[in-house]
Amino acid sequence: MTAAEGRGWLLMRRGGALWGVDNAAVESLTRGHGDFRIGLAAGELCIDEIVGVVAELTVRPVAAALRRFWPHRADGLAVHAAVPLVVVDPQRPPRALWAPQADAPDDGEGEGRDV
Repeated sequence: MTAAEGRGWLLMRRGGALWGVDNAAVESLTRGHGDFRIGLAAGELCIDEIVGVVAELTVRPVAAALRRFWPHRADGLAVHAAVPLVVVDPQRPPRALWAPQADAPDDGEGEGRDV
């Protein structure tokens, strides 16, 4: 899978984990007080570090076994510089990435299953 329009993938770190999102889905990027805010159509994300933008990323589908334990939608899994990462669905990012004051989109997953 490649990013739409050939714009690549934005790689970011939050809570020690590596995440990726299709760079074409990023509407804004601002630096906060010790964090970064990423604007997507679904809302604002809060991340600790921007790792960079990569042009190519081999994204694999999420296996059925993982979906049993991962309550959020994901566009897939990938590896960058020997580090695994979750490629988030920009329409339904996981709660772990939501900005504290942002209204969270309804992902239909219910409460108590946050990562």
